[in-house]
Amino acid sequence: AIDLFGLTVQARDEFLANQIRIDRAATAWLRGVHAPMWGESPLAATAGQGMVGAPAPPGTIFPGSTTVPDPTAAWASDPAGQRFQVLYTTTTPDDGVAPLEMRGIDTGATTNLAVGTKLTWGYLAPAGADPKATVSTPFTGGTDAESDAELSKRLQSRVRNKPASGN
Repeated sequence: AIDLFGLTVQARDEFLANQIRIDRAATAWLRGVHAPMWGESPLAATAGQGMVGAPAPPGTIFPGSTTVPDPTAAWASDPAGQRFQVLYTTTTPDDGVAPLEMRGIDTGATTNLAVGTKLTWGYLAPAGADPKATVSTPFTGGTDAESDAELSKRLQSRVRNKPASGN
């Protein structure tokens, strides 16, 4: 019984000793103690952004907004169901293909779309527009939320290279 008690105390002490070190800390300690202590927080996921070509009669207006998400802006979804919003209101030129800049409403690395991906317009598609738009430049910038390992490395770097005058 005394040995079991000693093992229990030792296991608890080992756990607490590991939490003190950023590289060994569990999620709760890393995100709840170490990150706030250094004035940091885990980085959130970001959305991909790129250009699409949207066939429509000349003069067709695609409403956009730089506020994402905005219920008044036109949006489309990719084959996986991820949603993308038009950023800038654009009028279809004489060639019949509107160049639209779009950003993901949903986030993550999967919002980085390849050229040729077809996007299907949602309920705010302009009247007369083709139901699908095609990605014309690769969507980039989409990242997943920061993992514990990435946060740990970033915090360790912050501790090693503390911000100071001239740094």
